[in-house]
Amino acid sequence: MSFFRFPNYYTKFSCLADKCRDTCCSRWEIDVDDKTYGYMQNVGGELGKKLLSNIIQGKDGRYIKLNEHGFCPFLTENKLCSLYSRLGEEHIGAICREHPRWYNWYSNGREAGMGICCEEVARLVISAENDLTFSEYETDEITDEDYSETDIAVENFLLEKREEIFSIIKNNIDSDIDEITNAVCNAALKIQDEYDSIFICGGIVCDGYKYDFVSRFFTKENIMALTDTLLSFEIIDSRWQEMLILIKDNITDVLKFRKSFISRYKDKKRFARLLHYFVYRYFTQAFSDDDIFSKVNYALISVCYLQLLFTLFYIKNEVPDAAAACDICKIYSTETEYDTDIREELSHYPVI
Repeated sequence: MSFFRFPNYYTKFSCLADKCRDTCCSRWEIDVDDKTYGYMQNVGGELGKKLLSNIIQGKDGRYIKLNEHGFCPFLTENKLCSLYSRLGEEHIGAICREHPRWYNWYSNGREAGMGICCEEVARLVISAENDLTFSEYETDEITDEDYSETDIAVENFLLEKREEIFSIIKNNIDSDIDEITNAVCNAALKIQDEYDSIFICGGIVCDGYKYDFVSRFFTKENIMALTDTLLSFEIIDSRWQEMLILIKDNITDVLKFRKSFISRYKDKKRFARLLHYFVYRYFTQAFSDDDIFSKVNYALISVCYLQLLFTLFYIKNEVPDAAAACDICKIYSTETEYDTDIREELSHYPVI
């Protein structure tokens, strides 16, 4: 037996389909796995010809070629998938079937979540429906990987220490997000040293860590440098480039009004929920590289930069409503979470 764990909002998700204000079937490559490609090779008829003529073999695998407008050629005018209706869910490909879900695998089970690149997921993550709790049940799934005693010890350490980070966020969710940010930063530094002392034999655990992540992050020099870094990457959505340029052009006002905006924001807990989301998704990925703090650093940078984007919307328009908040989260996630190189760059971006 193994476990299957997921946040409680996970089961509330349902694709908005044609009611989505955007679509995940545009702008980025749509991978075609081997099993799906094998089936598509035998579809036949006009649909089969269209399928094979629109599947490209790239250096990293096969993908569906987008049309001249940046959309999947099998997306209908009313933003529905024609392959889903004609071939069935089981034959549309793993990425289309699973998106926006993601999984982290462990020696005795797996965790599931969903990416805020989807507007409906973003709504669930930042809304009051997200109570930061999880559900878990047993399954018959069996892992096909071998885990050593050390692997299992590392895994247990990471899961236990992630709970400590979760507790900081949940127990202080009514507090100022800056206080939560600094507390999480310093807890992560201590956890990294604990990990190093146990598993790397090089860490020294101090009594206390008192870094002020917030003060170091929210400076004009840091924001300008970080924004230039974000502008240097390939951009998927033109709105992202516009946002970044506006951040640079309005940096003085954005920094000036951030605190006052957040203090009056109707649901200040949104930022704590987002921090919880990023920690849940990435913290235990330190299993592969022993670098816990970089995963937390990405989470902290993401939530801090999202505060800037929310504040930018506020000074340029008005307090972002739920739809605008979801759009901001969705665009940030699309541009940073799904490119390993970008996420790695931000994970190691030197704030402290």
